[in-house]
Amino acid sequence: MLALPLALAALAQEAKQPASAEPVYRSVPVVRADFEATVKATGTLRPCQQVDVVARVSGELKSLKVALGAHVQKGQLLAELDAAPLQSALRSAQSGLDILLAQLRAVSANIVQSELAYKRQQELLAREATARQDVEAAAAQLEMLRANQASLNAQISQARALVEAAQANLGEAQIFAPMEGEVVAITTQEGQAVAVPSAPVILKLANLDRMTVDTQISESDVVLVHPDQTAYFTILGDARTRHAGKLRAIELAPVDFAESSRRTGPVFYNAQFDTDNPGHRLRIGMTAQVTVVVDEARHALALPLSALRNRAADGRYLVRVIRRGAQPLDVMVSTGLSDQVNAQVLDGLQDGDQVVVADAGARS
Repeated sequence: MLALPLALAALAQEAKQPASAEPVYRSVPVVRADFEATVKATGTLRPCQQVDVVARVSGELKSLKVALGAHVQKGQLLAELDAAPLQSALRSAQSGLDILLAQLRAVSANIVQSELAYKRQQELLAREATARQDVEAAAAQLEMLRANQASLNAQISQARALVEAAQANLGEAQIFAPMEGEVVAITTQEGQAVAVPSAPVILKLANLDRMTVDTQISESDVVLVHPDQTAYFTILGDARTRHAGKLRAIELAPVDFAESSRRTGPVFYNAQFDTDNPGHRLRIGMTAQVTVVVDEARHALALPLSALRNRAADGRYLVRVIRRGAQPLDVMVSTGLSDQVNAQVLDGLQDGDQVVVADAGARS
């Protein structure tokens, strides 16, 4: 029966003692971190170098020397057209030239004979042994032959040009690679006829060692980007690997500027940057999730956003700081770049500071 009175007495004694309560703060140290201010965009991959290999003469595609995906060297034979019609055209042009050359030789011989005849008529006229009209007839005959000779020379020049064109056309029957690269498309099959001047594409070559990213930047972000800024991207099949480059151009007109002067939807501007493609893992037409770094700070002093309290009119924030075990004090801090968790500290804090992020109550 003595337990209850003793307990009540103990409680009464404890109530007489003054309570000692200290506020408890939850704090974290300021750290060093990297910050980036970025612009997000979507892009499409294409080769830095790509050419259409075309046929320059009409004919039937006799054979393809390469397969889709093959790696070819510059100057390598890619395809051959049927050369028989082109050889026939060359022979015809050469025959026409030979005929004209034979005619020229005949006319040249007649000119020599006509010159001698004209000279004799002049000598006879000097001795009054021939009529003047015979001299004039000999002169007219000589002039006519010389005119024929000039006409033949012009025709021969034209015929030689036809022969040279036929020889060139025959040379175009063999199609060679204009660059080193991979065969990324074959658009004409063996046995198919091609016709110029439509410049029919036989196949497409691309150098996949470097790729260009055509990036569409929104009108709200395009004022923030400029050449030489760092850009990187990931592809849909591999979101962990970053591929980096430097912006080299931002077009001044919107993407659809040539199509319509009236726009009701969003406006985008095309920007390009290049990136290496080791192993050719990046492919033509892939979608790129692009990030353009418009500003950055490396190894900067940082504090959690939760430590920022009231914002002053000058843009600085009130932060409670604990230094060397002392009681918290209020300081004004200027901030710079930020992410979703931390903010860059421009001034007001130093290494070793602890910033209060929450008031955890009182400790008695």
